[in-house]
Amino acid sequence: MQFKTLFFSFSVLLATVATVIQAADHFYTTDPRGELAPASGYTLEGITGYVYTNPVSGTMAIYRWYKPSNGDHFYTADPHGEVAPGAGYKKEGVAWYMYSTQQTGTVPLFRWFSPGSGDHFYTTDPNGEVAPSVGYNYEGITGYLYPGATGGTAPVFRWYHK
Repeated sequence: MQFKTLFFSFSVLLATVATVIQAADHFYTTDPRGELAPASGYTLEGITGYVYTNPVSGTMAIYRWYKPSNGDHFYTADPHGEVAPGAGYKKEGVAWYMYSTQQTGTVPLFRWFSPGSGDHFYTTDPNGEVAPSVGYNYEGITGYLYPGATGGTAPVFRWYHK
């Protein structure tokens, strides 16, 4: 009887830890249907900006990485993923193309990270929207995109899962 109670308590603890670990994720895609986001419980938050879905002169690829242990999606221009592979992330491929330097009409895409949830958050707001007030740390500029639709660009849709 003690073993069953201990096993049950341990199982509940593991389930609770898994829920906390996978508590938050921001997912970005140029797919207007959100890929698998809607079926996975994500909510559409809006459009972050406009990017290219194919290489255009002066743009760089932004790679999407996924960490199965906490559900986080990470976006970077580094094809090797910065430190992502060592942290358990798996490369998913090119998400979109954007400028590496500011061009006329573009704005920076700022990257934020929450050490508490392990979530990466991207926004064009230089103040991070509410990110700093909920424990996110500023990590820098990912690249430059258009704030509104521009010829040949596609919207980046922001989805959120909690």
